[in-house]
Amino acid sequence: MNKIRIIAFVLILVTGIGLIILLAGKKIGTPLKATMAPAFENLGRPVDTVNRALTRVMPINSLDEMKFGEAIALRYQKNPDLYDEGESYLNLLIPQLAKFAVKPFQYRVFLIGEQNWGPNAYALPGGIILVTRSFLGILKSEAEIAAILAHEMGHIERSHCLNSIRFQLAAEKIDAAPLGELADFCVNFFISHAFSKTEENEADDYAFQLLLNTNYDPYAMADAFSLLIKHIEAKHTSRANVFSEYLMTHPYLDLREAKYREEARQWWENHDGETRTRGVNPFARVP
Repeated sequence: MNKIRIIAFVLILVTGIGLIILLAGKKIGTPLKATMAPAFENLGRPVDTVNRALTRVMPINSLDEMKFGEAIALRYQKNPDLYDEGESYLNLLIPQLAKFAVKPFQYRVFLIGEQNWGPNAYALPGGIILVTRSFLGILKSEAEIAAILAHEMGHIERSHCLNSIRFQLAAEKIDAAPLGELADFCVNFFISHAFSKTEENEADDYAFQLLLNTNYDPYAMADAFSLLIKHIEAKHTSRANVFSEYLMTHPYLDLREAKYREEARQWWENHDGETRTRGVNPFARVP
């Protein structure tokens, strides 16, 4: 009888140890990586200092888009001593567009390196817009830059960004995580994320109407699309299978270019004699 009790005790002990090891293993494997996302370029900023500011746990169901935007901005803000002329230029343009925004965000633009993305722009929650340096170089006029920034604003103003990340975080079953980790996850997600055709149409329409409220030439939107098409064709790259180009995350570029060229033509027909500006992009690459 004692022998049976001893065997039962050993089995219970072994089972308990096995469960502890299993649970410990699951605790180690988190769905979010605590390391800095490869896209981040917080030049001159101590990583530990930034991370300490973002360690507060944020439940997904109470995720505040403004705080989310602040967390992402902390990842990209450069040391004040490292002045970036191109980024400064973009942030001088954005207030002219943001004054028409409804959401109470401080819209900010960060200029980022290429890595594997090529010419592109990304909208993120909380009023954050990322633009790659080569994209800034492709655009010829200030009005074209404004059109692209307005398009990305459209995704934010129409809540496409926060809705997408909430769904993705829920799908990953991430109930709560440090705000910095959520910011990492968010940026990596949107760099490879494609909005739906409906969302792209809404952002396009928002951008075109926003251009009409400014002093920029409404043809700038179609011209920006046209420059992107020429860039892709110059690289002899198929428009059907480019992953890293703007075309992939913003599909049907030909149709969109034609649509907004016609929209601009009709607008000019009804506003004969009105003066609009295009401006020059001081960072345009010389062909």
